[in-house]
Amino acid sequence: MVDMALARKEKAYVQSLAPKMDRIYQDMLGPRYTTPEKTPETLGELFAPAISIVTNLTSGQ
Repeated sequence: MVDMALARKEKAYVQSLAPKMDRIYQDMLGPRYTTPEKTPETLGELFAPAISIVTNLTSGQ
């Protein structure tokens, strides 16, 4: 029951933050970034582009 409530809150938070993060990713990556077809539902999905950016920075790509 607690897990389900937490998952609902996470999804609501992610959905409200997704448009803002999408704009940030567009600003950071320019034409290399495309808005995902499926709206993110988890924090992992929401921040996957940010993790990719940091990984590419640290690996020199």
